[in-house]
Amino acid sequence: MNSELTLNEATSGLVVPPLIAATGDRAALRFLKYFAVNIRNRNTRAAYGRAAADFLRWCETQCIETLGRVQPVQVAAYIELLQDDRAAPTVKQHLACIRMLF
Repeated sequence: MNSELTLNEATSGLVVPPLIAATGDRAALRFLKYFAVNIRNRNTRAAYGRAAADFLRWCETQCIETLGRVQPVQVAAYIELLQDDRAAPTVKQHLACIRMLF
């Protein structure tokens, strides 16, 4: 699998982010299954997809190169950052997505 791996509309065109793809095929498949199997509502799937992508992009800007380096302190820092410019329900949704994803 590679960073271009996609599923059909079941994942709303979700692409495996580079941080996930770099972890290997098994992680990429689990990432896609998380969205395709665990989240049945299309709108929730899309919102969680955006939340996961935002968090993983932020991880890359923090020089977190592997999933194993993501620690609770990084998640807390990300959530604190979100609280500066996002509504409370959005922040809670991002945190719920990150918890389920990890």
